[in-house]
Amino acid sequence: MDVPQKKMLLCYLSGLVAMAAFAWLVSAMLPLFPGLAQAHWALQLIPSVALMLAAMVAHVLSHKKNNRTYLFSYFTNAAGSGWAIGVLMGAKGILPAPQLLLALLPAAALGVLAALLVGRPKSRLRTVFSTLSMIAAVCLFFGGIALWTMRSPLLGCILLFSALFFLPLPIGIAKAMDWPPDRFRYLSFAGFGAFFLILLVAAVILTEGEILDGLDFDIGGGESAGAKKKNKPVN
Repeated sequence: MDVPQKKMLLCYLSGLVAMAAFAWLVSAMLPLFPGLAQAHWALQLIPSVALMLAAMVAHVLSHKKNNRTYLFSYFTNAAGSGWAIGVLMGAKGILPAPQLLLALLPAAALGVLAALLVGRPKSRLRTVFSTLSMIAAVCLFFGGIALWTMRSPLLGCILLFSALFFLPLPIGIAKAMDWPPDRFRYLSFAGFGAFFLILLVAAVILTEGEILDGLDFDIGGGESAGAKKKNKPVN
């Protein structure tokens, strides 16, 4: 494993632990502040979005000569992701426990494999390995849902969100192998991808899917809302 791969893997593993730790702290902290715990879910997620915006500022202000600032962006997004997960855990009554670290092991193993296999010299196999690793992450995500609903809410919750945290990593590693000096920049991009995936899934679960009602999909072949409005008879 080359130096760029090792550094990206170390940052990823550290971010994964930071995300879980932040989720644990937030879920444990919410009951101590009844006003915050009873607030609307969107208000509870404001600090998460604020952390992402701070990461965005750090990313924009970073440059090639001092690209370690991208690491601040990555870990701030990891903290923001953890905050969103902690809000969800608090809303669903999932009590924090040390066992949540066990749920990080599959995502950590995927990260090691991605660093070893995706971080290869440029070849067609890189695309194959990237695709397979992301398919494995999707399977891990649905495995977390199954574990959450059937056996252990805590482990299942962290498992599915750690899978989302991993999902953009293979693309970041593949790009970093082509441009090693910019490896932290691509890691920062991966952090943003992970944050938005986690925030979206957390919001969907918190609203029990109601947040998706605003999307107008004509999947069943029926009339869309716009068509129904257009065809509405005029009195």
